[in-house]
Amino acid sequence: RNLVLFLVDDQGYNDFGPQSIDLNSITPTLNALAQQGVRLNRYYAMHLCTPSRAAMLTGLHPVRLGLQHSMITANQPWGLGASIKTLPNILPKEYYSVVLGKWHLGHVKSGMWPLRRGFDSFIGFFSGFEDYYSRISEPTLCAANCFKDFRIDNKPLDPAPNVYTLDILTESSISALRKAASLQRPIALYIALPTVHEPLEAPLSNTFTPPSTMTNRRALFAAMTKATDDMVRTLLKHLDLTTTIFCYASDNGGASLPPNAGSNYPLRGFKGYLFEGGIRTHAFITASGLIPPSQQYESIFSVLDWIPTLLDAIDATTSSTTFDGVSHWLSLSRKKKVQERRAHLLVNADAFDCNAPELVVQLLMSNDQEAVPSDWIPTGAIIINETLKFIRNARLLPIIPLPTTDLAYYNSTDTFFNWTLLPPQDFLFDIESDPTESHNLAQERPDLLAIAQSTFNHVARSIWTTPRYCGNSDDDGAYSSFELNGGFVDAWRDDDSPDVCDAKFQVPDTPEVYFPDLQ
Repeated sequence: RNLVLFLVDDQGYNDFGPQSIDLNSITPTLNALAQQGVRLNRYYAMHLCTPSRAAMLTGLHPVRLGLQHSMITANQPWGLGASIKTLPNILPKEYYSVVLGKWHLGHVKSGMWPLRRGFDSFIGFFSGFEDYYSRISEPTLCAANCFKDFRIDNKPLDPAPNVYTLDILTESSISALRKAASLQRPIALYIALPTVHEPLEAPLSNTFTPPSTMTNRRALFAAMTKATDDMVRTLLKHLDLTTTIFCYASDNGGASLPPNAGSNYPLRGFKGYLFEGGIRTHAFITASGLIPPSQQYESIFSVLDWIPTLLDAIDATTSSTTFDGVSHWLSLSRKKKVQERRAHLLVNADAFDCNAPELVVQLLMSNDQEAVPSDWIPTGAIIINETLKFIRNARLLPIIPLPTTDLAYYNSTDTFFNWTLLPPQDFLFDIESDPTESHNLAQERPDLLAIAQSTFNHVARSIWTTPRYCGNSDDDGAYSSFELNGGFVDAWRDDDSPDVCDAKFQVPDTPEVYFPDLQ
């Protein structure tokens, strides 16, 4: 069986599918494709790009990989450890493995690059996002030092500036399918699209006409969503679905604060945080002859579960590899009548995060190691028995409706966004009956709270790895290498060099302090 993993970027709960208030009609191809298989109605991604991609390609939890905190920028010297197996090293060797689009798992050393991890071909970019025409890496973050980021395999590629990135990736997908066919090998095609991540840029050929009630930003977002659907429509002309398992998901929840235009309504929160709007997205699997059409899967399916599930789907064995994810194949293929229910799903466990107390945030920003108190509490979340969700040490985020204006309505004094001023606290929700996380049970059910806290600490401690995150950018080394490489993002350290982070603040490796045994 051919395998296609189609990952979109920053698509929120209200940005696709029948739940969408305003965008359902502009994705007819994806809607029809989902109808041919099974919708994963309780799909959980990670809260950010890098940890989600690491989980999808390894089957291992970002906490175990040390990738639980933040995301990699173009000039930061960290990423997925070079020794960690990814998809092509796990699948049977006959697969022709290709990655197209956004990598975002580290590039400071060439040993972190896709071809060094077993992929046969790579066309795309390393960093978190880029301009869809100029291919400038992270254009809203760079100032004087702006570099291009696009390549074919290990060599920089500079497409014409009037060509939309999705058009390049569409042609590359078709070429990859033809190459695999010529080699008479099944393909494992991982398409990690840049859409609908910022910057909001529509194709020059955009034909989407927004309704009068749609804001300008949301209209651009909608045009990018339509371009994604158009790409799938073109791809399906060259893809035999009778011999393919097609998987679709978003890497995290929508970015719903300006200048972005994603929407997670009616879920609470947004990308980067652990409320449902940051982690619960849409996903589906289509597998002709293996999964009956028009199915709804109501058990929790995590981004961790893709590799174990696909290995069972193709009857592959990996006796030497264990995963943090679980296989749902027997339930999805209806060989097992009862859908899986997992005892717990660790959403994240982080030694420091955007949700940390304000004092700690200030200390982190100042890189003052000695001033950090020894008793400050890390953050994280866990879902227990697919019902109870415990969030530790977080500020309550709002439920953001669809915007009615393009004005930058977010600021710290806005009463609607006063969450930035709220003190962190613990939350306990029954997410089956309260999916919008509107009723905190932490005070009225101390018995359940104690169980949740204990379970969270135990699970987090059992797989804890000190974060590899390096917040200080290695500007001098990175920029010198980029300039020598013709102005393209590139590696700037040798493979055998130590993983050194020059940031003054280092996370103490004391999980027994972060996650104590409460029993």
